[in-house]
Amino acid sequence: MKNLTVDIGNTLAKYAIFENESLVSKGSFDKDISEGINILLEKNKDIENCIISAVGKINVEEIEKFSNYFKTFIIADYKTKIPCINRYKTPETLGFDRIAACIGAFFLSNRKNCLVIDSGTALTFDIINSESEYLGGLISPGIEMRFKALNKFTNSLPLCTKKDKIPFYGQSTEESIVGGVTQGIINEIDAYIFSIKEKYADLKVFLTGGDAFFFDKRLKNSIFVQPNLIYYGLNQILIYNAKNE
Repeated sequence: MKNLTVDIGNTLAKYAIFENESLVSKGSFDKDISEGINILLEKNKDIENCIISAVGKINVEEIEKFSNYFKTFIIADYKTKIPCINRYKTPETLGFDRIAACIGAFFLSNRKNCLVIDSGTALTFDIINSESEYLGGLISPGIEMRFKALNKFTNSLPLCTKKDKIPFYGQSTEESIVGGVTQGIINEIDAYIFSIKEKYADLKVFLTGGDAFFFDKRLKNSIFVQPNLIYYGLNQILIYNAKNE
């Protein structure tokens, strides 16, 4: 069974192709989503199923025309059937990428208690337990958003970006901002991991998102960096729906 998973984020639309549970290729769409899917189908005529998850805006009518190309076709939303119990009180407001990442971690960890940290536009923390229950999580600004906020909401602070070298203390305004924002996020992540481990001693921690490798070696806790976590989760959701149709 060959599956196409599409993740449409705030800044980029990406895809991954799976052969059953194995990821075989991935990439991003240079042009519009519809044209991108058309090109993929021309090159991969054996794709049977497709799931599309969108945080960003999509033309639903344009995308729905592909439903005839697949045995199972899903534009994911809060009504989509998933292989876990969703304990979120407002499921209609939950970004589907968050719960997909948790499902990906759950299956990759062989159904362990998991904390998923996504360091992208926003910094999110999400928990799924070994009983297959998505419990919820936290949302805070990502690193670039924090740099932009300091610049926008003050009169004199410059716009900075992350640096490989993080100062222990700044000796210039730029160093102070870079150190404060970066070390603040590192401390935030480590502190939350420690607090969750008090409840789940066997916790598996996954780090994903665009800044995952930037934070990887800077954290005190043992983590698994898996940049394709959302894809794995979307694929599991697609498999689950294909089997239960």
